[in-house]
Amino acid sequence: MICDKNSLNQNLFEKLNKNKKGSFYFLNEDPIQHLKSQKNKIEINSLREANKRDGVCLIRFYSWLEKRLLDSVKNKKSNPPSEFECTQKLIEFRKKGRYYMGESFSAISASGGNGAIIHYRPDEKTSSLIDINKIYLLDSGAQYM
Repeated sequence: MICDKNSLNQNLFEKLNKNKKGSFYFLNEDPIQHLKSQKNKIEINSLREANKRDGVCLIRFYSWLEKRLLDSVKNKKSNPPSEFECTQKLIEFRKKGRYYMGESFSAISASGGNGAIIHYRPDEKTSSLIDINKIYLLDSGAQYM
């Protein structure tokens, strides 16, 4: 039996190591993970193209966000977007893109102190408004064909 030392818990590793009735081989690296990490030319090109497409969506989103924030500063009647609104707007830009399949995970869109909350997810009713004077954190991902 082949076991990857890095993925076994300590208890199981010690039991297998102590009872060597069978043939156990402890590997420093999982050969399957190594093979999965190698990409062919088609996969590499597809990754590049997907990143370009998503990059365009992110540029459009940040441009929209900048305009909204500047407008809210100049025009006191206009509110800045909420954290939740930003996640929805980013999805909207991505949906207009080519080969978009969906979000990889729920985006973290956080203004100010909310950026320090692990796995923060903005709620439609309670999310904060983006503050132009505070750090804005966006952690998102998308799936492309």
